[in-house]
Amino acid sequence: MKRAIAIALASIFTFNILGNYALLMVHKYEVKRELISFLKTGVADAQLTLIKITSKNKKDLYWKEAHEFKYKGEMYDVVKTEKKDANTTIYYCITDSKERQLLTDLENQTDKNKTSKNSKINTSKVVIKIIPKEEFDPNLPVLPLKNKTITSQYLSFYHSVKIDIESPPPNLV
Repeated sequence: MKRAIAIALASIFTFNILGNYALLMVHKYEVKRELISFLKTGVADAQLTLIKITSKNKKDLYWKEAHEFKYKGEMYDVVKTEKKDANTTIYYCITDSKERQLLTDLENQTDKNKTSKNSKINTSKVVIKIIPKEEFDPNLPVLPLKNKTITSQYLSFYHSVKIDIESPPPNLV
């Protein structure tokens, strides 16, 4: 029974910590798979967004993956690239609004968790409610042996055969 309760509590706390991230990764994978299937069916040039990157606006470009970047707050997936000269590159992209919405939702959720006072639940109160009363008495002190010393008869029976060092270590020549 205690093992089952421990496993259940560990599972709940683990999901509470890692669950949002796992769900985010699953949703992100679904969005990527949908985009790949969209690209395989073919994309008309009218649906593509043309982004011209020069040495001046290159600092606004933030690469997420090999063919995905963030530019001026929008997420883009690169379909093809055209190099005009040494300082100018033109990217033909698809605006990835679903992934942008996904990342925005994640940022909003983390901000809400940071500022929400309701999310600051006292964990000990939750644990006390979950554990049966016969297993746990909240009135008992956590460390009952706080002011007591522990003595054992086995500690006093040990006697070393040789306590003193008979001679110093030899000198190397």
